[in-house]
Amino acid sequence: MKENLEQKILDVAEQLFIANGFTRTSTTDIARHVGCNQALIHYYFRTKENLFQQIFVQKFEHTLTRLLEPLTSELPFDEKITNCINIYFNLLQDNRQLPTCIINELAFNPERREFIRNNFIKNQIRQQAYYRYCETIEHEIQQGNIRPVQPFDLILNIISLCLFTFITLPIYTDLLERTPQQVEEYINHRRQEIITQITTSLRP
Repeated sequence: MKENLEQKILDVAEQLFIANGFTRTSTTDIARHVGCNQALIHYYFRTKENLFQQIFVQKFEHTLTRLLEPLTSELPFDEKITNCINIYFNLLQDNRQLPTCIINELAFNPERREFIRNNFIKNQIRQQAYYRYCETIEHEIQQGNIRPVQPFDLILNIISLCLFTFITLPIYTDLLERTPQQVEEYINHRRQEIITQITTSLRP
């Protein structure tokens, strides 16, 4: 029962944080949606910040892992890039409000940036995964399979192009009065366009 309630709190809090942001979500809101006493939120997680960090860590770690996995596989490089974009795009498509939430937290909250730096950027396991990715890029360059490119630039291009699709999605939908079907067609179009742009830009 305890584990079920604790997980339910996490699930509800994640939905509210993503939809409304950290500042506009209170433990009272979370407790009301869970259907429990507010004191239980504090019992399990002590503070709203601790609750948010636990969710943020899970999402951030999941995103980094999924993004780097295909880039260090044994597939041909074009397939690696395509798989990477598809995996990341699918993640964002299933969590369409997540990009805005993460960017808002990182852009306007210095403490959140410090937390990410200390727990991810300086994490040895994460650093090793990134080094393996850099070695993969360097190997492809030396083999003449891709043009010289900075590994960080490549990952930044993939992330920014994918993120921008979903950050601007409400604007595109409302200004052009798109139907749900047209929105899905646009998303799929952007996916293919990003794959084409990235793979074409890497040709030697």
